[in-house]
Amino acid sequence: MYGEDIIKLQHHLVGYGFNGIGETDGYYGPLTESVIKNIQCFLGFEQDGKINKVLWDYLFNKSNENLLKDISTILNYNISGYTNETEDRMGYSTEGGHIERYFFNRITRKIELTLYGEIMQVHYYLFFINENYYFIIIENHRYRLPETDEKMVGYNGFYDFLYSEENLQRTEIEYKTFIYRDKLFQIINGDFLETEYDLERILNIINNTE
Repeated sequence: MYGEDIIKLQHHLVGYGFNGIGETDGYYGPLTESVIKNIQCFLGFEQDGKINKVLWDYLFNKSNENLLKDISTILNYNISGYTNETEDRMGYSTEGGHIERYFFNRITRKIELTLYGEIMQVHYYLFFINENYYFIIIENHRYRLPETDEKMVGYNGFYDFLYSEENLQRTEIEYKTFIYRDKLFQIINGDFLETEYDLERILNIINNTE
């Protein structure tokens, strides 16, 4: 997909620090699409890489400039170059898990917790602007169950099918995005909404203090 609107979009996002777009050439290729999907994730839009009118208007609304710049700051974190600590979470869920913490100059920038269950995985991602301002993304990866016994032909039982590479590629992913700035909100289609989710419980799960 090419066009003047794409050039306008690319220039606009690069101006906010979304450097992953690459060249502002008017081509809506995989780099631009990846940036858009990341933005959609942080703003609670459907993560399909498509730019509808609601998302377009949101991106060009001047009042959203600071939030978008904060998202670009997070996406530009050089996680691979940060100090990291890994800890097993065996015994916390039915199949265990692990947590990784990433630090830059001893400041936490990202926490990633993965918990494995028999029929799903749960991922918690925390991205920090500072200790009082961060995003939380919770992803539920639900394994596809075999619809019929015939689907399990060639596999050595139910769990061999469930955890097979072919089946894991068909995993259904549901995610929720939250932002904490003095108070926890869920973000849906760019709107900050009151939520029944308990921040203390989320942090207890992450810090293994339940």
